[in-house]
Amino acid sequence: MSDEEGGLRLPRPPEPQEFCDKCGQRLQTAPKLGEALYQKRMGLGLTLSQAAKKLDLDLSTYHRCEQGHLPKVVIAVKLARWLGKPLEEFFPT
Repeated sequence: MSDEEGGLRLPRPPEPQEFCDKCGQRLQTAPKLGEALYQKRMGLGLTLSQAAKKLDLDLSTYHRCEQGHLPKVVIAVKLARWLGKPLEEFFPT
């Protein structure tokens, strides 16, 4: 049963991968952003699909962000606005 078909709410996302399966390079991650997205989505009682739709993102893009993968800047800005937090809170310098 997919998220789209039955409104399945998936459990807490796994820790993000540290290395790429294809090339072996270290991945850029944003674990604080992923955790905040997960908490907001659960607090609102949304499925992954509903959250992605609300943000006008592909389901796969939203899911990767929630898993802690580093999004593109324009997407990170959109997500931070949805969370009501400054972008700097998720990407300390």
